[in-house]
Amino acid sequence: MIVDTVSLKTEALLLFCRDLIHTYNDETKVSSDSIFITDSYLDKFIAQHIENLTKGINAILQPNDYYIRNSKVTRIRIILNLYNSINGYKTFAKRSEI
Repeated sequence: MIVDTVSLKTEALLLFCRDLIHTYNDETKVSSDSIFITDSYLDKFIAQHIENLTKGINAILQPNDYYIRNSKVTRIRIILNLYNSINGYKTFAKRSEI
C-alpha cells in the first residue's frame, strides 16, 4: 500500500485546526469578559473569517465520529497518531502496528 505522508499530515493538521477553532468559539461563548478590548466591527470581521475557515475545513474533512469509528483502518490510525503528536499527546501505537 502506498501512503502519501504529506496528505496524511495535512489532514491531521486540519483536524487540529478544526478542534482549535471549536475551542476558541466555545471559550468566547462562555466568557463574556474579553482579554482584548476590540471594536464591534473587528469582532464581526474575525467571526466572519472564522466561520469561513470552519466551512472550508468541514468541506475537506470527515466528521469526527468517522475518524473514531474507523480508527482501525491504517490510514485513519496514522492520521490520528499524527494528530496526537501535533496536539502533544503521546501516541500509543507501536511502530510495527502502523
